Amino acid sequence: MAYIREMLGELRAVAEAEGAGMLCYLLEMAYLEASDLQQGRRPSQETRHRDHAIGVAMQTPGKVKL
Repeated sequence: MAYIREMLGELRAVAEAEGAGMLCYLLEMAYLEASDLQQGRRPSQETRHRDHAIGVAMQTPGKVKL
């Protein structure tokens, strides 16, 4: 996670130099999320929803008719 956070910081600096405001914002949000995960302030998606498909109905398709 530390590597991802470091790369996001560098990418944000590049985006800022290019004047890409929205991209700067999105990279900053990703940077903050990575910081929270690294410092244990927020559980990872895997921890919260292990083996759980969000918004997907888990029904068997039944027989296929040809």
